[in-house]
Amino acid sequence: MLKITKWDGLNTGNVEEDFSCFLDEFLFLFNGAFPLQKKILCKNKKHKVKWITQGIRKSAETLRRLSREFIVNKKDDFIEFYVKYRKMYKRVVRKAKRIYTDERILTAKNSKKCGESLMRKMAGMR
Repeated sequence: MLKITKWDGLNTGNVEEDFSCFLDEFLFLFNGAFPLQKKILCKNKKHKVKWITQGIRKSAETLRRLSREFIVNKKDDFIEFYVKYRKMYKRVVRKAKRIYTDERILTAKNSKKCGESLMRKMAGMR
């Protein structure tokens, strides 16, 4: 398409006018070759992690806030509090994951298949 286009109107002597004419022609060709397409985003199809509770979400938000403050605040008592809170958060998350996987395996009809699929999912292999 660029080969076929006539670029005769670009030699007017005024650089700004030439560039404006070039840009208009180029964008016309670009938009013709790559038209915008509407993409429908469905908010209902979020990846929902079923073991995350409201309490874990709130704790994660608090941990993010504390970690931002940890960068600035280097007092010993705050460092100790931050480290304890982070350990507690990790412990709660591990426990929630364990409870969720145990319930899934116990309620599954084929526990071997369910266990294998959970292991693949947690390893990131889906």
